[in-house]
Amino acid sequence: MPAVIQPIGLPLWIPAAYLALISLVSVCATVWDKCAARRHRRRIPEANLLLLGLLGGSLCMFITMKAIRHKTLHKKFMIGLPRSWHYSCF
Repeated sequence: MPAVIQPIGLPLWIPAAYLALISLVSVCATVWDKCAARRHRRRIPEANLLLLGLLGGSLCMFITMKAIRHKTLHKKFMIGLPRSWHYSCF
């Protein structure tokens, strides 16, 4: 029997691939923004970073932000990203 998510009928690899891709994009955007901040270059708007988190990349983005010490003083990221991940799980 193939692995299928019952309510929608999608193969399991489709949502897994989506989460992997959005997580990778979120991590890359976070690292890019950190590099741009250090070089005083054009940054990624905070609204775009938050949108990536809401689209499913919040857990990986939060871990990356903590690891590279980026935006750790911004409450909307340090509270909002874990909260959006929590809500997406339930």
